[in-house]
Amino acid sequence: MTTSVRAGQTPPDSAVRERALDPSRSFIVQAPAGSGKTELLIQRLLVLLAECESPEEVLAITFTRKAASEMRSRLLQALERGCDDVSPNDSHAIKTWELARRVLQRDRKHNWRLIDNPSRLQIQTIDSLCAVLTRRMPWLTRCGDAPRVNDDPIELYREAAEQLLERLQRSEKERHLISPLLARFDNQLPRFRDALVTMLGRRDQWLRHLLKRRRDKARALLEEGLGRFVCSRLEQVTQLLEQGGLSELRQLIDFAVGNLDHGHPLQSLPALLARPAATVEAQVAWNALTDLVLTGKGDVRSTVTKAQGFPAGKQHADMKQRMTSWLEGLRENSALHIALKQLRSLPRSTYHDEDWAALESLIELLPLAAGELELVFSRRGEIDFIGLASAARLALGSADQPEEMLLALDRKIRHLLIDEFQDTSYGQYDLVLRLISGWCAGDGRTLFLVGDPMQSIYRFREAEVGLFIRARAGKVGDVCLDPLSLTANFRSQAGLVSWFNDGFQPMFPPQAEEVSGAVPFSPAEAVCPSLDGVAVSGTAWVGRQDRAEAERIVEHIRHSQCENPGGTIAVLVRSRSHLRDLVTLLQRESLTFQAQDIDPLNSRPVAQDLLALTRALLHPADRVAWLAILRAPWAGLPLSDLVELCEGDISTPVWNLLSRQPSQTELFPRFSKEGMDRLQRIVPVLAGALDKVGRLPLRRLVESTWLQLGGPACLTEGELSDARQFFYLLEREERGGDLESFARLQERLGKLYAAPDPLADGTLQLMTIHKAKGLEFDTVILPGLGRATRGNEREMLRWQEHPDFELLLAPIPAADTDRVDETYNAIGELLKDKDRHESVRLLYVAATRAKQRLYLLGHLEQRSKGEPTPTAGSLLELAWPYWQSDFDVIDDEDGDLDDSSSPVSSLARLPSIWRIPEFAGSLKPDVLTTRKASEKRGTEYRHQGASLRFEEGRIVGQVVHSWLERIALEGVNVWTAARVDANGERIADALLNGGIPSQSLPGAKKKVILSLKVALSSDKGTWILAAHDGAKSELPLTGIINGNRISAVIDRTFVAEDGDRWVIDYKTGEPEQGESLQAFLDREVDRYREQLVNYSQLICQSGMQERLRAALYFMPHDIWQEVRLP
Repeated sequence: MTTSVRAGQTPPDSAVRERALDPSRSFIVQAPAGSGKTELLIQRLLVLLAECESPEEVLAITFTRKAASEMRSRLLQALERGCDDVSPNDSHAIKTWELARRVLQRDRKHNWRLIDNPSRLQIQTIDSLCAVLTRRMPWLTRCGDAPRVNDDPIELYREAAEQLLERLQRSEKERHLISPLLARFDNQLPRFRDALVTMLGRRDQWLRHLLKRRRDKARALLEEGLGRFVCSRLEQVTQLLEQGGLSELRQLIDFAVGNLDHGHPLQSLPALLARPAATVEAQVAWNALTDLVLTGKGDVRSTVTKAQGFPAGKQHADMKQRMTSWLEGLRENSALHIALKQLRSLPRSTYHDEDWAALESLIELLPLAAGELELVFSRRGEIDFIGLASAARLALGSADQPEEMLLALDRKIRHLLIDEFQDTSYGQYDLVLRLISGWCAGDGRTLFLVGDPMQSIYRFREAEVGLFIRARAGKVGDVCLDPLSLTANFRSQAGLVSWFNDGFQPMFPPQAEEVSGAVPFSPAEAVCPSLDGVAVSGTAWVGRQDRAEAERIVEHIRHSQCENPGGTIAVLVRSRSHLRDLVTLLQRESLTFQAQDIDPLNSRPVAQDLLALTRALLHPADRVAWLAILRAPWAGLPLSDLVELCEGDISTPVWNLLSRQPSQTELFPRFSKEGMDRLQRIVPVLAGALDKVGRLPLRRLVESTWLQLGGPACLTEGELSDARQFFYLLEREERGGDLESFARLQERLGKLYAAPDPLADGTLQLMTIHKAKGLEFDTVILPGLGRATRGNEREMLRWQEHPDFELLLAPIPAADTDRVDETYNAIGELLKDKDRHESVRLLYVAATRAKQRLYLLGHLEQRSKGEPTPTAGSLLELAWPYWQSDFDVIDDEDGDLDDSSSPVSSLARLPSIWRIPEFAGSLKPDVLTTRKASEKRGTEYRHQGASLRFEEGRIVGQVVHSWLERIALEGVNVWTAARVDANGERIADALLNGGIPSQSLPGAKKKVILSLKVALSSDKGTWILAAHDGAKSELPLTGIINGNRISAVIDRTFVAEDGDRWVIDYKTGEPEQGESLQAFLDREVDRYREQLVNYSQLICQSGMQERLRAALYFMPHDIWQEVRLP
């Protein structure tokens, strides 16, 4: 069970957090979900900044731009909050505030000016660090001028693979490298090429190993590693047997052997068990033992028969009972059971000759492919992230032979912090080793690694959680690390945290293992108290029922919205395809949602229509494309007219049929009246577009044609965003007004995702579990838990790094043989173990996004006998033994609901009489003028007296405006009068930079601070600056009013609670000498009335449709003057 810590109390791991701030020591910190990892990182950064001589001595690295941006933003917020003399209330916030004030003291002492110069804070992604290193050392990195990073390099990989294969086929000397491998791909060159492409995308893992193996004795070294791996597993079984049960097993084996024929495999067991040997020669005998005690599926036998040497009969009943008891003990000894089961998947200790021939070819071929890829990069002026990291390592050199860049960084960097260390790849780990290669104990430099191995879910991006396990064992390079673990969970309510501890503890492995990526569970202690009601509930259907599952999700959504209005809800799935039925139902139920990277762009009708238009213009003979654009919403030709157009003619291009000369009696004699109206509008547009093919850039041609056809008139705001994505891609793919490959355009389109609904407020989101990592939601719904995922494809080369045996390697087995390749399969089993461990972690990540409620949904399969069970390979299969009691099982014999109630989609199309709107007449450049909204019509408006006093007032107003914008952006609730005073020096700097004379500075500074304090202390001021719908500060607008181009910057606008949009102009002026306050206000209202009218017209032109109201806010007097609009 989990104890909860009340809000405001000291977290249970406060001592660990305090220890992590010791600037003299290096740490590796395990920070589970919701443990406040980022806050600890910020505090560590502040501690180091307060100790260092220069902020550049501290380097923080993370893995995504979003994480780096958040870290930088929170660090700056902490520094700005430290300017306030009033401490916060929360204990953890007080600690950060105190540390920030220490940094600010050092900042003033050394004149760093970090708040004004945040670029001095060295917070980077690891990719941006590699890019910097590559640009600084172009000669060493062999990249020349900085190459463009290609984040989708599959085409470059394919080009390199094809060029390599073409070269090898032409070369008599190198052709032999292909022959042993092609046979393993059924002599299908495209399959072989695709396998090469896949391998190039993972070359950072295998290249360094294969380069080492391109020498004599490679086979002997690899087989030695295989043998040591086999022996280690046999030694593990030996030790477990000797811990208990070996003596009894010896007697049982002696009995069994006496009842078996000579030559039976079990005959070797007495000698083996007399002196258990963990040698490769004993591997066959050990396999005989596993056959005795385990079934073919790897389960412990429930009984034994004469086939195992235990015949029936009363005289043998005692021995048979003893064997059954021993098996029962094995069933309870899970460690021994698993170890015996693993013996069946051990590799051979030697390679078959034909397998070695294939492996030898791969050892030679794959580095050649990597070299060919470097040539492609050079020709294209591009590089991928793997190449970028490799170039960065070249720029640094090694510990034995450091380059100048490494020496310079070694002198500069004294503290290195790495976030999300569990997601480090081998290449990135190597880069870190080079950065700290010159560090030694006691030199004042520290390494701080933070992450959560329980949230390592990016193996598909080459993340290797085993590196975190290796580092946590005590060292990275020569730097010793103190391991720490956080336990407080600040995110989830106590009921959820308790369920996480009880539900996930048995699912995670008991011990860490670097090879398999096994990570033990780390329990948490809740900070948030429990909520009323059930924290976790599950529903499982017998048989897959996707629509019933979708309807239950909608019920959960509506219940959550009712229970917690405004709360956030997330539906998280393992695969995007799991959301298909739900999306349809949400749209039918009018539930708005944001789908984050869910719908591939090529599945959206707008992209399909634009794709057809592009193809039709480039290939006039493509009948399918032409029929598609005639049926698209902008044309909407009835199906009957399409039949009339093409019936009886299957060869003439559709455009030729459309453009043929009509008869004298009628334009299109066979078409309907509606069809004729539509064709009269679109045919001239298409004719003009075809005439311009090859003469205009492709994007401009397709986009202008689409605009003339009325494409935008058929779309929603979200669909317009999808169209813009398509046009941007088209611009990237075109070459000289054409496409190099239409297939590549389609492939790239499939890798883009439709834009989220811009009208959705973000309270309901749909996304994959991977996308949700790092986020949190009040309610989390996990559907599709019963669905299995696709198995791993057979790779060209399987490999597994091992800390003790270095490397296990095996080539893909031959396709034309039934012989089992034990080594290839053994490495596959190791990879399956990794996948299984990561699946458990994926489920953990999904569940721990929840703050208040968690809903689980999935399905079971009814076998011929027994209770229904989860599908093999599903997430529910992993969880069912431990979560079964949390599920309501629904057995609906009718199975899934039919599709009779599915909504019937209809073709949305423009009316047949639709015509493109008439555009306003063009403005003549010689008469078009641009003026500010504050300038009066008909006269050259002049401020009264362009005096020094006026100029100083203008500068004061600008500074006040900029600070009010910042206050509104950060939130009026975090600003106090004391914080305004703490920023006095920055206000003074802004005034001086604006042009205030030094002798006038004290008075101007006082005016700014007074205005800000009045706004923060008054009800009207705080209402203006508070968060509102549609709120904007310093909003720039330009439009045409009465033939003049008017530009304006609106101080503040927002939609109030009653639905009216306010337009507010800040004023800092004072009455003239001898002028009454009321006379001053009347004069100002009259003076700025026309300006506010102009503002209102510009807002209307920008598309804001609310009823408008305007006001002047005089801050020094806290007076609000509404100005009536016409």
